Amino acid sequence: TSHEPHDAAAYDRSRRTAVKLLKERPSALFDVHRDAGPAEPYLKDLDGREVAKAMIVVGRTNPKMNANLDFARRLKDAVNAEYPGLVKGIFLGKADFNQDLFDRALLLEVGTEKTSKEAATAVAELIGSVVPKVIGATSVAPSGGAIGKSLGWILGLAVAGTFIYLWVATGSWEEMRAKIMGWFGSGGVRIGERRGGPPDEGDPGSQDNTDDEDSSTT
Repeated sequence: TSHEPHDAAAYDRSRRTAVKLLKERPSALFDVHRDAGPAEPYLKDLDGREVAKAMIVVGRTNPKMNANLDFARRLKDAVNAEYPGLVKGIFLGKADFNQDLFDRALLLEVGTEKTSKEAATAVAELIGSVVPKVIGATSVAPSGGAIGKSLGWILGLAVAGTFIYLWVATGSWEEMRAKIMGWFGSGGVRIGERRGGPPDEGDPGSQDNTDDEDSSTT
């Protein structure tokens, strides 16, 4: 579903799509972006493979912030237990990012607009492989396996200024990987400023395993 143009009202338009998807009773919702800035602070060598790091952003102006933050912390801990340092940290953005709709809704920043398609795709795959463990669904390995029916995703990417949302409830990991690859496309993904401006407050409780300071413009 297109929610162009990518402006201050994009989240208002995309909210209608999120409300519709929530009728499918997903277990988690993710809005996936790439940050703005140089690629280097977001790069990580993982067993000889260059992957992007991720930042989890929680909107602090919504009534479900505490539940969102709890989910963010559990996801960060689970991902970094499997892949140390893959999630840079958690930041609280001065906005709601539509997270008031659901208590397990998060915004993920995977690399930056300078990050290669392959590195950004890799971190999305790795995080996706851990999510089922966090929500109590069947574990999913990157090499294959079925995605639990209870696992739902809203994956919103600002592609050439347009929000695109994709719902994935069932299917093989290979199918999901192919779709992730397709989101980034040959031209890459770029993002603009999201509603609410830059973060002005970090989450002290989530900083223990953070490799770098946040460079997000959320």
